Amino acid sequence: MAELYRYRSALAKFALAALEATPLRGDPGVYMREGAAQAQMNLRGSPSDPRFSRAVERVLGCNLPTEANTVAQSETVRAMWLGPDEWLLLAPP
Repeated sequence: MAELYRYRSALAKFALAALEATPLRGDPGVYMREGAAQAQMNLRGSPSDPRFSRAVERVLGCNLPTEANTVAQSETVRAMWLGPDEWLLLAPP
C-alpha cells in the first residue's frame, strides 16, 4: 500500500535531540519534549440519546465523559470533554 502521508514533527526544525545532549548551565525552569504522534478526531452527539451512547461505548471501549474538564479512556482511545455535546478523541495514528 502506498504511503499517503508521512508524519513529520512540528518540532523537527529545532533539532531537540542535539539540544538534549547539550549540558545546561543552571536550571532553565522550562523543559520541552515531544510526545508520540496521535490521531485527533472531533466527535459530536447527544449523550442523552441511548443509541448514541451505546454505539460510542461499543466502538471506543469507554463511556464519554459528561462533566466539564473530564477525560475518559480505554486501552487505545482518550476522550476529552469539550462541551455538552462535543469531545476530542485521541488515538494512535
